[in-house]
Amino acid sequence: MRLLTIILAVTLAVVSCVTAFFYHRHSRAAQKELIQERYLRMVAEEEWDKSQNRLGSLESELGRTQNKIKNAERQLQETRSINDELKNLLEKASQANQDLEHSLDQRMKEISEPQSAVTNPG
Repeated sequence: MRLLTIILAVTLAVVSCVTAFFYHRHSRAAQKELIQERYLRMVAEEEWDKSQNRLGSLESELGRTQNKIKNAERQLQETRSINDELKNLLEKASQANQDLEHSLDQRMKEISEPQSAVTNPG
């Protein structure tokens, strides 16, 4: 009976050691997996932060670019308005010039007609 108790105790100790060894291996694999997952999560969070910072930078740049576009459009509209005003003034000046030339031609004719009548009495 004593031998049976010793054999049972040794068997139980061996089984316990084998079980402990396999659980230890499984625990190490799980720990390794956990460390790997934490590392991947940390890298993903860093990439997320970088992306968020880049996104904020791009949004800020977009806002500045939109302001520049608005200013350029406003200046373009002002330039077009000035060009239209200058065209109108040029048309008025051209019309005034034509009117003056027409008046001058008529005056020249009026002046030359009486002189013709005075020099050619008949």
